[in-house]
Amino acid sequence: MAAGTELFATISGLQPATHYKFRVVAENELGAGEPSENIAVRTEGEAPTGEPQSLSVTAMASDQLRVTWAAPVQHLWNGEILGYYVGYREHGLGRAGGYNFTTVSAKSSGSGAALLTGLKKYRKYGVVVQAFNEKGPGPTSNEVIAQTLEDVPTAPALEIKCLAQSPQSLSVSWQPPPQIFQNGIIQGYKVYYENMNEWPTGHIEAETKVTSEINTELHGLQKYSNYSIQVWAYTQIGDGVKSNPIFCLTDEDVPEAPDNIKVVAGSTNSLVVGWLTPSRPNGRITSYTVYQRTLEGGREKDSNKRRLPPTQTHYEVHDLLKGEAHEFWVTAFTRIGEGQSTPVVYATVTTRVPAAIISFGHTMSVRRRGSVQMPCLAVGIPLPERHWFNVEGIHLAGDPFTIQSDGTLHINEVQRQHQGNYTCSISNANGSDQITYFLRVLVAPSAPVVRVAATSSDWLQLQWSTTDNGGSAIRGYFLNFRKEEGGEWEERAIQRDSTFFRLHKLDCGTQYQLQMMAYNAVGSGSPSSVVIAHTDGDIPIKPTYSDFIEVNTSNITLRLKSWGDNGCPIISFSIEYKESSQQDWLTAGNNMQIKDSHTIIGLWPGTKYNLRVTATNKAGASTVEYNAATLPIIGGTLGPDQVRIDSQEEDQPFYLDLGVILPIILSLTLLSVVIAGLFICFHRRSGRERAGGGVQGVLDHQQAMVALDNKQNLAQREQYYAEVQKGIGTHSVERIPEYAEDISPYATFHVQSQQTTSSPAHIQTFVYHDHRLAAMETMQLKSTNPRDDYTKLRGNQKIKCLQSESSDYSVSSDQRLESRQMPLSLSGPIRSERLSVHTDILYPSSGGGISACPESSTSPELSPLPERRNIPRRHRHNVRRKDPTFPPCLDPPTGFSDTHELSEAECDMDTIHRLKGDFQVNRRQSEHDYDVYQNFTIAV
Repeated sequence: MAAGTELFATISGLQPATHYKFRVVAENELGAGEPSENIAVRTEGEAPTGEPQSLSVTAMASDQLRVTWAAPVQHLWNGEILGYYVGYREHGLGRAGGYNFTTVSAKSSGSGAALLTGLKKYRKYGVVVQAFNEKGPGPTSNEVIAQTLEDVPTAPALEIKCLAQSPQSLSVSWQPPPQIFQNGIIQGYKVYYENMNEWPTGHIEAETKVTSEINTELHGLQKYSNYSIQVWAYTQIGDGVKSNPIFCLTDEDVPEAPDNIKVVAGSTNSLVVGWLTPSRPNGRITSYTVYQRTLEGGREKDSNKRRLPPTQTHYEVHDLLKGEAHEFWVTAFTRIGEGQSTPVVYATVTTRVPAAIISFGHTMSVRRRGSVQMPCLAVGIPLPERHWFNVEGIHLAGDPFTIQSDGTLHINEVQRQHQGNYTCSISNANGSDQITYFLRVLVAPSAPVVRVAATSSDWLQLQWSTTDNGGSAIRGYFLNFRKEEGGEWEERAIQRDSTFFRLHKLDCGTQYQLQMMAYNAVGSGSPSSVVIAHTDGDIPIKPTYSDFIEVNTSNITLRLKSWGDNGCPIISFSIEYKESSQQDWLTAGNNMQIKDSHTIIGLWPGTKYNLRVTATNKAGASTVEYNAATLPIIGGTLGPDQVRIDSQEEDQPFYLDLGVILPIILSLTLLSVVIAGLFICFHRRSGRERAGGGVQGVLDHQQAMVALDNKQNLAQREQYYAEVQKGIGTHSVERIPEYAEDISPYATFHVQSQQTTSSPAHIQTFVYHDHRLAAMETMQLKSTNPRDDYTKLRGNQKIKCLQSESSDYSVSSDQRLESRQMPLSLSGPIRSERLSVHTDILYPSSGGGISACPESSTSPELSPLPERRNIPRRHRHNVRRKDPTFPPCLDPPTGFSDTHELSEAECDMDTIHRLKGDFQVNRRQSEHDYDVYQNFTIAV
């Protein structure tokens, strides 16, 4: 086989999504070679090929099923199980439909559980589960059938019918509620019946009969009475919904006897019979019959009866003889027949006819704003005088009282204050008589007095009492309620004999307004005062940052289960986020269903984010903002800012606000640093000042700062000015710079010899690396003997600036004077390196000469030549030396310390800072100078 030929092999039967290691061994006729290194390979995944195990479905409530299962067999996962699809469908009513699926995340163990809610009550459901991974879902499990728990029926009985069987019995029949609303096994039915008539007054006949059939008979009822009937089913859980009432009337029967009867003399030969209508007519009165029997000597002489219309309640019998006794009694008739008779009364005619009233006083009931008539039919000879007065004895006259011609009192627009006794009184010469009526004015009941007795998250229990039923028995109550924030009023009917009521199916943590009113035969009374009640619970409780938020480099995980429901189950979450530097919010989830956590993915590492989370329950919504930061890729943690809570949170004291604390802490820290820095600076300066006068020889950097002392600088300046003035007294300076910053870092100094005025033989350039200075000004310096002057000045400067190995530039004035007389001897390499970097700078003296060493640039004292400050500055020019003959700038030798050494160039640069301008001098070499020193022009 040719070299480089690729070989391959196919290995089958491997498990999907599984890691394998391979090694390759080559063989020939001489044997097997060395095996290759291990090759790690992971096979491609595929959808699970196993179904979930141990599927179990348990009914938790009438509308909830709990589903649990175990993961498929491990080797059939074919990858990581990401979650499960739980499908359910209703069974038992018609053809089964398709499954409704919901997604459930997988637990770390691979198992899962789900709670199916919002199901129909007492229904059978088929449930299946299938696992899924990144490649898709696997096979579904076998379907498991389960049934939700029973509940009360949610529909009343249907087709309620009522039929009178007799004057005292009714037959009632109905049909069960629809199957889909039975919500369980019907245990039986309840039939409630109530007489709409009051007998006796103020009493209501009502009762509930329980039966397991769909029909029943009601016995022992009142004759010819109207009954209200309601029917409802019940299960073992409780009573279902009541039907609307239907009304049924029992059959008629013969009436009872008229309530009263009396006979009075109408004249000397007539008698008047009066009677009171039956209080229980047992039907509609069709007529009355008055029976008369004449007795003579104790035996019946004659008998007679008279049929009278139902509107007539008295009858006068004429042409009676004196000495005869008469018996009278009265009966009433309905369509069923004649009722019982009144007692028999006796009477005879007389020659005297006293005043007498035929009518009967009794209790009369009338509704408010109705009208009433109170008859007062009177007889007597002579005609009697009639008067009406109330219980206080006040005679009645004027509106609303009217006395008709027959003596009847008529009251129009009856009000509650008209209730009471009314008396009719008559009299003549032969006698007197009176009757009394009690008028009951029926009004609606008074407003109940209501209070809240107990509360829960979804119900309120009320208790009440009624002080006045309005003259008629209370038939029931109406409870009106609504949410306080402006919801619509709802109504609940409550039975008449109830004194407490539990209002169910309310929203958790919600405030309600409640009103109650009672009603009777007249109507509904006034509503009670509005009662404010609040169901238990409140808006969700916001968690702390540490409990709620978990971050990594690109994701932020929100542990939603850390929210407290505060007594009201959380319904949904809404999540928004944005980078702190951005304005627009991004939606990560809106009205999300309840789950344990939610992860925001695809975030930038090491970036601050603002999170806004809203949790909603029946009590309302709670919104909170958090500041969080993803982790940087390089590691470490960016601590989030303190959580900022909306206005619904309790206000914290201002001194606990980070916006107040942080600026204060930073300000105090900065102030402490400044104070510490100043203390260190003054401490070092004072130490340098103490050490400056007594140290001889080599001085460190602290001694250099002592040279800046004002008095020493002044003495030094005056001394050098004097020396220079002695050596080059003929020099003239056109302009002397006053300040160090006036000297350009590229200033050029010309030194000319007396013997020649030609260009210098050698020019050397030195650059001061201060980027803030880029301009240069020059001025000429004239001298009659520049070579001698230069030799002195050069020697003084070199001795002063190089006398210390560490190049300290701070020495006393005496040391500087002594250094001018010291012989200068440096080794070759050191000398050459220094000469190639540094230069000699000449300083003008007060006498017109020049000085070799600088003044301290930090001296606060004034110059001894104040008149020179007024010299106008010339225009600065940027000069950069381009002559290739100039040696390059060299770094200091490695043998010297940058920390403690002040080089000659640094000394020169310090000198440059004290002068500004151009000057020229002639210079010649001295015998005790270096051999390399020649006449030259220096350009800096």
